Amino acid sequence: MNTLQNETVGYRCTIEDFCNNSTHTANPDIEVEINWDNSTSLHNWVEQLDLACISKFKLGFLGSTYFMGWTIASLIIPRISDLTGRKWIFVSLMCLNFVSVLVSIFSKNIFLTYACMFCLGIVAVGRWAIGYIMLLEFVTEGQKKILGSVA
Repeated sequence: MNTLQNETVGYRCTIEDFCNNSTHTANPDIEVEINWDNSTSLHNWVEQLDLACISKFKLGFLGSTYFMGWTIASLIIPRISDLTGRKWIFVSLMCLNFVSVLVSIFSKNIFLTYACMFCLGIVAVGRWAIGYIMLLEFVTEGQKKILGSVA
């Protein structure tokens, strides 16, 4: 922001101001200073995984891997749980959930984060489908109507 005679003039920056389009890396000629003491400054994946200058494909793929995991697991996991039992499949998926969340919190590599998001998509099938069916197997007929509507 520049101040000219008590008038504030704003500058809206774009990604092209900071990144080299051909290499998708930060422009070394631009110095950016973030005030981490400001309450609106966030330490998040943009900083942690250096997402500011990556390609749109890589950024979009980060969200897509979750749904890829969910889709693939939806074809396989429910059938396996019907054949072998739900308990150990559910417990295994909850352990995978814990590990995936923990690793994604500390990950500084986008490819490792892709893998975590894929695993979280797989876990979603366990939480939503298998967990729901298993819950209804442990309650009485009268409670199924209420829990089936609420859960």
